[in-house]
Amino acid sequence: MWARSKHITGILPAHVEVKSFIGTAMAALYADAKLMKAAEAHPESLVGALMECASLGHRPGTEEYYLTPRGGKILGIEGYRGIVERMYRSGGVSAVIVREVCAKDQFTSTRSPGRAAAAPPAPRSSAPAATQTAGRWSASTPTPG
Repeated sequence: MWARSKHITGILPAHVEVKSFIGTAMAALYADAKLMKAAEAHPESLVGALMECASLGHRPGTEEYYLTPRGGKILGIEGYRGIVERMYRSGGVSAVIVREVCAKDQFTSTRSPGRAAAAPPAPRSSAPAATQTAGRWSASTPTPG
């Protein structure tokens, strides 16, 4: 991974140090034997996930950007916390509210002027509907300007 540090440095935004980025990635690999095995078997999938993570400005193996073993390879997944973090970094919002919504939950969203809201997607799970997470509801307040 250190051999790719120059490539990663070229992609990382200024707020993320390359040593921290690679250290966090290494910690994630050493903490999960399946992840390490996938990285050893398909290092290109690790490099691809790390490059995507770097381009988003996240640290790998955190709730901002998950490293997951899938089909013997590594799949990087941006977590909702990563999306929220990018919203704040963009300067386009001053507040974000995120709530989990289960399939049978009753909820309402009141849109106030200047506030955007997103409803959850339809459920896609075989879990009992009362506990099934249908998505996350979020609202954001644009930064005045």
